[in-house]
Amino acid sequence: MSLIELVVVTALIMVLAGGGGVALNTFNEKQKVVTARDELVASLRLARNAARTAKGPTNREINYVAVTIATNGLILAVDDSEAVTYVSKDVTQEGVTISQTPSGRILFLPYETKLVMIDGAGKVVDFGNSYTVTVTSGMGTTATVVISSNGLIDGQ
Repeated sequence: MSLIELVVVTALIMVLAGGGGVALNTFNEKQKVVTARDELVASLRLARNAARTAKGPTNREINYVAVTIATNGLILAVDDSEAVTYVSKDVTQEGVTISQTPSGRILFLPYETKLVMIDGAGKVVDFGNSYTVTVTSGMGTTATVVISSNGLIDGQ
């Protein structure tokens, strides 16, 4: 084997390894987004199901479960008295952000009623519409979660 052949083979191996590294990084970013989306869906469903029972853990009547989704991935779901926390977790990994349209706290109400969106002061800013939550990685990979007007949650 001559030196030229050795250099060509080495160059081909380096090109293939470089392409494999890029593909691996893309796959890892996609998995981060999918994992964050799945955790977000599970957390939202837990909050919705808690509201639909209309009873807190101590069998006390509740009026709603409020869900706050922060851009850093922290999800907080509390009942109307804010005495019971149903979900408090960070669903994202490094490099993944979450955005919500429209922004505000989502109220899951009991008995299949319409969703309500309130601002930080507790003022109703939207009623009976669907909401979209987008999970995005630093490389631009995205996934969406749609909360329909009747509270059904669909991760895409």
